[in-house]
Amino acid sequence: MRETATEIKAAPPMRSVKVLILVSICLLTVLLANCVSEGVTNRLKGLDRKDVEIEKKLELQKPTMAELMNGIQAHHARLYFAGQAGNWRLAEHEVQLIKAELEKAGKLHDKWEDVPKPLSVLIPLITHAEIEKITDAIKAGDKRQFTDSFQNLTKDCNTCHQAAKRDFIIIQIPTQPGHTNLQFKAP
Repeated sequence: MRETATEIKAAPPMRSVKVLILVSICLLTVLLANCVSEGVTNRLKGLDRKDVEIEKKLELQKPTMAELMNGIQAHHARLYFAGQAGNWRLAEHEVQLIKAELEKAGKLHDKWEDVPKPLSVLIPLITHAEIEKITDAIKAGDKRQFTDSFQNLTKDCNTCHQAAKRDFIIIQIPTQPGHTNLQFKAP
């Protein structure tokens, strides 16, 4: 079928409408994309704020260095009395708790105050060898080796305190149990 002159003249306005519709759709798409993008950006900013809030709450839950060291000090004393009583299972338990707490201190407080070295490096560097010797003494049930290693570990604690600029914290061999509700004699 052939188009008439009138139909040909009518065609350009129809094409204009189609172009106008396409342009409108494109503009709407761009506007919607910006709205979605802005909404996503705002949601991400909200998540960032929530992350900061969560980090602050986690920081409040983290044990302080003093809390960790007080725990280690208690395990240190119990380790000593367990070894002196020949309760090697209790001694093994206490030395494992000391190792775990020292590791936790290094991880949670790696860059701590004005200490020049990361604690995750400093603590094992100073204490690891003697803890291994105590562990060996416990496994062998050797009270003399245990006592010697324990004295050296105690010195290592003080060396670590000096390296951490806390030389005023001096650990010594305990003279009596801190807790009277723990039996040190092996069952």
